[in-house]
Amino acid sequence: MNRPYNRRHFFETGETLYAGAKRRQITLAAVMLDIDHFKRVNDTYGHLAGDRVIKQVASLLACGVRQADLLGRYGGEEFCILLTGIDQSSLAMTLERLRSTVASTPIEHEDQSLSVTISLGATLALGDSLQAMINRADACLYHAKQGGRNRFVIDDSVE
Repeated sequence: MNRPYNRRHFFETGETLYAGAKRRQITLAAVMLDIDHFKRVNDTYGHLAGDRVIKQVASLLACGVRQADLLGRYGGEEFCILLTGIDQSSLAMTLERLRSTVASTPIEHEDQSLSVTISLGATLALGDSLQAMINRADACLYHAKQGGRNRFVIDDSVE
């Protein structure tokens, strides 16, 4: 199982993955995702429940990506994933699998079963930097949220 790294480790390792993808001309996907309506979880059930939700989602994401992929907590309830050597079709299947796994897995907290969903945005466009890729994926995440949440949007631009 892949473990979710902190932001600093994610960027240090991510820069290496990005440089390698550019140099060797292999595909790299950047995925931004966050937990839908997370503030509502904290407001309704408390911060302990919010912490449990973040840990459970992180665990589900870690189980859903390959060992070669990089998963990091971006901040708050946001995560970022870098997937190497993946095409658009496989990326879509991976995002749907992650989305449906989180949506269908109840999270137990103090005799209650909580349900959460995630929204995801992704790009395969390498652009000028890792941060530019993440920004592009984040824009797709925004579109997924605007489109109703519990869905993913993949950037359709090709370099």
